[in-house]
Amino acid sequence: MCKFTTNAEGLFSDTGWYATNQFAVDVIFSNRMKQYECLIEDSSVAAAIFVPFYAGFDIARFLWGYNILRRDAASLDLVDWLMKRPEWSIMKGKDHFLVAGRITLDFRRLSEEETDWGNKLLFLPAAKNMSMLVVESSPWNANDFGIPYPTYFHPAKDADVFNW
Repeated sequence: MCKFTTNAEGLFSDTGWYATNQFAVDVIFSNRMKQYECLIEDSSVAAAIFVPFYAGFDIARFLWGYNILRRDAASLDLVDWLMKRPEWSIMKGKDHFLVAGRITLDFRRLSEEETDWGNKLLFLPAAKNMSMLVVESSPWNANDFGIPYPTYFHPAKDADVFNW
């Protein structure tokens, strides 16, 4: 994964990304949030709360050959932890969001059948209150939003576009 998240200037330069792909969105976005100028220390007064959970990395480890208990474990732990946080009680998670470099179907397992795909993160009652930014969203659900795939080309100025 390192070659997808580093460049000659070091980890996550201010002007672009090296060899990125959709599965790196979790860590790319998390790092960009750390550089955001308007961060505040007290999340209980924040307008939006970023949940730095690497949902895409978590599910990618367990999509093939693991039972649903294993696929759901980290998501269940996350929601349990979030619901115990004081800032959760303010809006019951409607002000919380997370980012995942996977498609929405990876987090929307329809049944408890072992053969069904993905985990049930976005079907957990508490998670339905949160927003999730994914590389491919669902037109039938209101709490996930599609974001552009990270690509190799990140122009810093108009001239970069013209040169390309």
